[in-house]
Amino acid sequence: MPMENLVQLDPLTDADAAVPSDDAPITSYWDHNGSTMGLARFEDQRSIVYVKPRRVLVSAGIEEFTVLFEGKSVDGRTYTGEAYSFSGTCGQIAYPVSGTVSADNSTIVLEGKAPKRDGSCTQVGTRTERMLFTFLGTSDSMQGDFEVASDSEGEDGEE
Repeated sequence: MPMENLVQLDPLTDADAAVPSDDAPITSYWDHNGSTMGLARFEDQRSIVYVKPRRVLVSAGIEEFTVLFEGKSVDGRTYTGEAYSFSGTCGQIAYPVSGTVSADNSTIVLEGKAPKRDGSCTQVGTRTERMLFTFLGTSDSMQGDFEVASDSEGEDGEE
């Protein structure tokens, strides 16, 4: 989605978002384990996508606008839907998550049981996955601030 299609909105509550041709607009940006993420909103639908993934994720095949979460906002503060785990061997694997937006709109926490896969991609169990997103800014305030994020510890959704 080109940056010029983005509009400045309240990160969580503005209901007058203009929608580009096939996607909801990214209304705000969040840090997740060193990657810059975008929160896209349309009515009660929510998506969290990679805007600038960390280099280690890029080398693993995660690209700009790869979806990490798709779901709904139940009451403006509670999110429920599917998150995706990424594996070079098994590909993208969905699992259910839910979570909340903090009262001050500064964080989103999503939790769920991500599938554990063996070398042949057979599910052999689950692991508790907790994803923390920290607010960075709105679309207008963040334009021009996107450099590929540096590598840091952790695998950010990879198996």
